[in-house]
Amino acid sequence: MVGKLIKTIYKYDDVELASGAKVTANEVTTQEGKVVSVPNGNVTVKVGEMLRSFSFSIYNYGINGEKTYNLNSVPEGVNGQAIVKEFIDFVEADIVA
Repeated sequence: MVGKLIKTIYKYDDVELASGAKVTANEVTTQEGKVVSVPNGNVTVKVGEMLRSFSFSIYNYGINGEKTYNLNSVPEGVNGQAIVKEFIDFVEADIVA
């Protein structure tokens, strides 16, 4: 084979994480087993008795693999970055399985 696989794109619908948050992301780009990009993800969490939503994007910049998290409309009292990190861990475990 001459070609080399560089990246793969997955779609995740209503993934329920251990924290109880549900995540949908139409384009999760992975490279060498690591999430490198999610241009648009949506999270639904229960806050009190209400379901609340926020959106996020993730980009991998630099040689060291540092990720940049963009979080939009995260409800008060919710650690949005922790939920998105939990989703990244879920995806990376899922693609290895």
